[in-house]
Amino acid sequence: MAYINRKISLTDIKIFNNIMRFDIILCLSVLHHVPGNVSEWINELNKMCNYLVIEFAGEDSKRTNLKDGYFLPYGYTEIGSAKSHLADYDRQIVVYKNVI
Repeated sequence: MAYINRKISLTDIKIFNNIMRFDIILCLSVLHHVPGNVSEWINELNKMCNYLVIEFAGEDSKRTNLKDGYFLPYGYTEIGSAKSHLADYDRQIVVYKNVI
């Protein structure tokens, strides 16, 4: 487990890829808040773990319209959905499996 008490950047994630490895990373309703291209974040986070679980905000969040690369790259499996805290909307929950 790692706890980082500050905002992290994509550059930080790329550095962590060289020194950290996790069984699972949970990105529950956070990717629409990160700076930059969301698909790049997903690709870099996926390199750090065996399973990357993502709750993906959709049209319930205005932030998704403002994000560059806000889509799920190929290779995920949908495992469920969760009610949005913003609207009557079900957010997709997916997993990327990257067992090395």
